[in-house]
Amino acid sequence: MLMDPRLETVFPVKGPMSGGTRLTVRGKDLNAGNLDNISLTLGEEMLPCVIDSRTRHSTICTTPGVRWPKVVTSVRMFFDGSVRMLDQDPFTYTEDPVVDKIMPLTSFAR
Repeated sequence: MLMDPRLETVFPVKGPMSGGTRLTVRGKDLNAGNLDNISLTLGEEMLPCVIDSRTRHSTICTTPGVRWPKVVTSVRMFFDGSVRMLDQDPFTYTEDPVVDKIMPLTSFAR
């Protein structure tokens, strides 16, 4: 059976520039190829998104950190030498959140 993988959507569409976002790429036939020869990259810089799991309809990876906020212009998934791409600015790195205050300072024991 011939498989023709296709990338369709990315969720979530934004995450912190420190990385660590669990990015879900949805599509068709994403379980094609040998797992040892599969990789996923973000943007023109080809930032490696470490694959955690994959099924026929989704691949989950963890985003790397970047030095400044940026819009990723594409997601590429490599399958045994062939590549599939999703563009349309699928992911945006935003400033890391900063916690200024925690309220309330007390809570219930249970």
